[in-house]
Amino acid sequence: ATGKDMFALAESWVKFLPRVHELYPQFMAEMHAYCIAAAHLEMPHQLAKGFMVSSVTGANKEKSFMFLDDVTREKACNAKVSPNKLPFVLHYCQRYAIGRWFFSKYKL
Repeated sequence: ATGKDMFALAESWVKFLPRVHELYPQFMAEMHAYCIAAAHLEMPHQLAKGFMVSSVTGANKEKSFMFLDDVTREKACNAKVSPNKLPFVLHYCQRYAIGRWFFSKYKL
């Protein structure tokens, strides 16, 4: 996508969001509005899997953190993980914590 495409998408996204939120205030209105805006503009998308750490619980937990399979607790701070195994995106929909340290989209 070009900058012009992304600008058009952002404009449509902002237009659709209030109406989507009005209909579905409890369930990820911003993501649904994005999909509607992209479809409205006939912007093709490609489904990609495995490049984002998101699920910290449930069925996808193991898949999300597979890049850590060979990292022991003792080597966690100096782990040599192949760049090909690292995710591109850390999804801030969750709260990530180690001991008393955590971060989320609301707090660090």
